[in-house]
Amino acid sequence: NNSTTTALLNRAFAETKKKPLRLVLTLDATQPVASAAAILYQLWDLAATANASKNNNKNKTTITIACHKQDLVKAKNGRRIAIQLRTALEQLLSVRKPAWWYGNSGRELESLLTTELPHIELQWVATSCESHTGKNPNEMDKL
Repeated sequence: NNSTTTALLNRAFAETKKKPLRLVLTLDATQPVASAAAILYQLWDLAATANASKNNNKNKTTITIACHKQDLVKAKNGRRIAIQLRTALEQLLSVRKPAWWYGNSGRELESLLTTELPHIELQWVATSCESHTGKNPNEMDKL
């Protein structure tokens, strides 16, 4: 339920005092990214609003984007996913720009691949469905 998710996210952002919030957004690398972009947009907006209300621009919310099923033949690679996410975010921003966006030139989205965005820091990892015998299961491959 979208309203329940929004309420939980608002609460999580409100409860973080001085510490930045860390989130994981898992997306299926074999599927379209539009819904993941909508969630990322919402998280970005909440992070910006939370930072503004706390007068805190130093502590960015960290969002780890886990591109799942990277081992499958039909999976998009991490760079393709990042480009598609950027395109979907551009479409969302063309329809509804949040108040904190005004004054930005839009060049921030060009750096989606380099993770330098206002209010959030992105980390990219690839995960797979395969069993990695002999590997530490807590290790994820960086994109």
